[in-house]
Amino acid sequence: MIEALPRKISVPNNVRFSVENAPDLPFTEASFDAVIITNALHIIPNPAKSIIEFIRGTETAGLLIAPYLCAS
Repeated sequence: MIEALPRKISVPNNVRFSVENAPDLPFTEASFDAVIITNALHIIPNPAKSIIEFIRGTETAGLLIAPYLCAS
């Protein structure tokens, strides 16, 4: 999906997509203004450690957006 994204939409220069190991992210502390992970926490082996990593990678005033979308 990430490989297809740039062909499907216009991606701003300050937006990057990558596939990483969520509980062990390679980014330095406070690297991002926002971290978005959608519909994935339930399939990550260690979601609590992953959330800690997302927060570590986000600026102090940044956003962590982790919606879980479901249909009923």
